[in-house]
Amino acid sequence: MESRMRQKFNYKKSLLSKPEYLGRRFLLSGKERKNLYRTDKDAVVEIFIDLDANLKVFEISRNGYRDKEIYTSLRAIGEKLFGLKDPSVRTMLKYLVLPEMEVERIFNNVRYKYLKLIEASDFKNPAEMLNSKWNHAFQALAGVKVYQGNAIRRKENDYFWKEAGFCEAAKSSIKFDDERNALRFIIMYFRHACPKEADRIYSELIAIKPGFHEIWVHDKYFEKSDYPEGQDVRSKVFRSLRGLDDVHMSRYPAEINSKAYLTYASCSVTEGPFVFRKKISVSYFSEIKKIRSKGQESKLSQKFHILEYHHGVRSRRLLKQFLKKADKFRSFM
Repeated sequence: MESRMRQKFNYKKSLLSKPEYLGRRFLLSGKERKNLYRTDKDAVVEIFIDLDANLKVFEISRNGYRDKEIYTSLRAIGEKLFGLKDPSVRTMLKYLVLPEMEVERIFNNVRYKYLKLIEASDFKNPAEMLNSKWNHAFQALAGVKVYQGNAIRRKENDYFWKEAGFCEAAKSSIKFDDERNALRFIIMYFRHACPKEADRIYSELIAIKPGFHEIWVHDKYFEKSDYPEGQDVRSKVFRSLRGLDDVHMSRYPAEINSKAYLTYASCSVTEGPFVFRKKISVSYFSEIKKIRSKGQESKLSQKFHILEYHHGVRSRRLLKQFLKKADKFRSFM
């Protein structure tokens, strides 16, 4: 008994030396860090570490609700879920990911699959397909209904990827079901399990996608003419990223759902870049907000892993080489 109490104290002491983990909610990654850990009931595991390093661990249902409280220590999680023998705090912390990191992982996988579709369709110059004019083609490939406005003669969804030149075999072999399902889950989790964090989470989601893409790729990001003028919450978040409006909301806007939010990925997927935070203490919203003029955005590479592909995939061979570099962005980094 005394030995177990001493172990528990040492575990808590180790956690207290990691302030970036205190007072935060995490989700448990799989042992290989390629996705979230799922129980045999298809539940995800949530870990909340309070400011005194006490843990509350819950199973999260497939609908995003907290189901039941389970283990109360990282050691128990490591031993019972991963089969580890007396795992250390350092070992277990690498399996804790912020819920927002799941969003990063999903969109990097979506981006990777779009490039794989280009490769499988055997375009002579893959770089030609890395342009926002192919956004509708990407959406159709990803299983999103393409918005056609008030068009009198509406096209079938498949028209957009066929017209772009993607081949049937590529469309049949590369699916986006896993990413759509993962995105649906994480958004339901935010809505159901984190209703009081709407301001922070919504702002972070918009900063991740499409905010990072716009500051990194769009030349006119800092021009006054490019500032969105609408009174919708999304426009206010974009203005706040430029140091203007503050955003306050009591609940998540309706457009944060898996279909609408996936369409935010279009330019990011077709124009890039791959991106993932370097530390859990990094916030997309906070870091982008610090950048106030053209040229300063290069500072973001100090906080984020960034991989661009605009000029590096002008042949099938170069695309194949690039995909090898991009593969690491598909997992939690």
